[in-house]
Amino acid sequence: MCFLTAWVLIVAGLSVTLKAYQINDHFLVTVKTGDGIDAETGSNVVVVFEDNNRRMTQPFPINRLFRGHLEQRGIDQHRVPIPEGFGTIMTLKFSRFDKHVEFPDWYSEFIFVDDPRINHRFYFPIDRWIESNLVYEFENYATCLPQFDMNNNIRELNLQNKRKDYIFKYNTGPATVIRPREEFFNDDYNFQLSKMQTVFFTSTFATGLLEWNIFNDINVIYREEFYLPESIHFWKEDSWFGAQRVQGLLPNIIELCHKIPDKLGVTEEVVRGLLEHYTLHQALKNNKIFNTDLEILDGVEYRYNIDHSAPIALFYLNMRNQLMPIAIQLRQRKGPSNPVYTPKDQLNTWLLAKMYYNNAEAQFHQALSHFGYTHAFLDGIATSMNRQLSPSHPIYKLLRPHFKDVISINKFADITILKDGAMLDSWSMLLKETPHITFKRAIGSVESDATARGVWDKQVLPYYPFRDDAMALYNIIKKYVTTIITHYYDTTSSVSSDWELQNWHTELALPRAQGGVGIPDLPGTRGFHDIGEVIDVVTMFITQSAVGHTAVNFPQYDMYGYLPNYPSMIMEGPPAQKREYTEADIMRMLPSRRDILSVMRYTKILSWQGANELSDFEKRYLYDPLSLKANVELKEDLKEVKNRNRHRLYPYKYLDPNYVPNGLSI
Repeated sequence: MCFLTAWVLIVAGLSVTLKAYQINDHFLVTVKTGDGIDAETGSNVVVVFEDNNRRMTQPFPINRLFRGHLEQRGIDQHRVPIPEGFGTIMTLKFSRFDKHVEFPDWYSEFIFVDDPRINHRFYFPIDRWIESNLVYEFENYATCLPQFDMNNNIRELNLQNKRKDYIFKYNTGPATVIRPREEFFNDDYNFQLSKMQTVFFTSTFATGLLEWNIFNDINVIYREEFYLPESIHFWKEDSWFGAQRVQGLLPNIIELCHKIPDKLGVTEEVVRGLLEHYTLHQALKNNKIFNTDLEILDGVEYRYNIDHSAPIALFYLNMRNQLMPIAIQLRQRKGPSNPVYTPKDQLNTWLLAKMYYNNAEAQFHQALSHFGYTHAFLDGIATSMNRQLSPSHPIYKLLRPHFKDVISINKFADITILKDGAMLDSWSMLLKETPHITFKRAIGSVESDATARGVWDKQVLPYYPFRDDAMALYNIIKKYVTTIITHYYDTTSSVSSDWELQNWHTELALPRAQGGVGIPDLPGTRGFHDIGEVIDVVTMFITQSAVGHTAVNFPQYDMYGYLPNYPSMIMEGPPAQKREYTEADIMRMLPSRRDILSVMRYTKILSWQGANELSDFEKRYLYDPLSLKANVELKEDLKEVKNRNRHRLYPYKYLDPNYVPNGLSI
């Protein structure tokens, strides 16, 4: 009797005679319905198991035939009789049939089957919308490459339907037009986020003095949920300003300097006395000079039309291996109206130059390093992953825990932070240029990026917490990825024959103007050619989601929370001439107290860690023994690199595995 015919007999009310049974004569079937909107169904769903001899069980309804729904977030259990002589389960088959019900769609998260005869559980992580009147077939673990899938036609149909939901758009915001119904925060996340917003936005502040004339006047606003940011204790120190370049919010633009740029007005005389026993020429020759250049900001139109800086800064590596700032030029072209500031200037003049530099870096950080290179970049990857890789694909399952909330978070940002007049307007001035420059920056491993900047060698730059911590995590992630990918791809031909993987590569590399994600220099010319390329790309994506976003997101309150340390706004353009300043002069150049409090609120929310730490997956997608073992090894490897923070000049806890989530989480 065929599967569908048997089902018709059941729904017609014909009885199926079964012998009396004990518990050990039955499979225990556990069915989990998804958490997303409209995941539940009132349709009739029937399952069949096939053994290693191609024998099948009787079709069995898993929604208690005509007596109830498979409810959203629901877990249902059923006991299914084991036919006499039935072997080991090899395949799960099931179908959904509509009967004019109110909720026909169904999102199946998983079906687990416990076989008491051998004390073994079979895992079928489905994770997809189930179409009606189709027969779905899955082997144990429900994970395979498309060329080996017995359910190929339905697999492709599922992808075609997902492409209708996951659609690209191309402007400043995230990459999807509408939020697919499975891309919503779960109830717990919504509750925690709502709770934080309520606490932070209903808090009152004792603002004290009517006027803030000195920096210490700001301190009165810190209480309760708003603790004193760590930077308040050392923000004026030159050694801290240098340390921000290697452990701050933009720790990946510092470069080894071999020659003073022609556009920078620095001579031997300008920095005399700042290089210990070196001349400038000697310091350059001995790899003691480093620079940062925010040329990318030059000529960019800011929202408020405030004159702004696009600075260049020079740093000297002293005998204690500290990066010390020795020169700051606030605009790109040297000249009489573009002075070079040094530590030899009057104290507040030099302090203000550092504040202008950090203000420029804050614009780069928020619009590009934070939003562009993580949120928007990861959104494109997440969207393409759902368009081109089946939920049965091992790479989809490998990536999914690290991209779980990317689209939901970006949609939340799209309607609360990024729109005109929303919160970002009050504290970041660079945004509209983002789509024009974000994807010009090629991605790479931590090592290749640091090598390109001349700062990979620890003999050249010994103290570099971001590099050292990020590389340790990158290596651990790569080991984990390698273990899983080499399990599913055992030959080069298995890579080239995987059309889902190749289609994904094509869409990732295709320029945005042609309908792709627009990632430059993606490994693999015209597709993936070998296993190593796949490993490199997947490792980079996970590292960017987990490590890259952590590095530029979670330090925000500690950096921005005390505004003089890292001012998101300065209400006057950079001066054309040097002059002396009082603290009151500088305070008048900072934004209003209302704006300062807004920065504190928003950066406090953005610094919230709302996801499990790396390797502690909230939901499992890979159940095969090798993947489970790889996850255990991942946890053990991460333990070995914890607590690096104890021997550092300034605290840098953010890339400790205790703080790094699985992926973008806020």
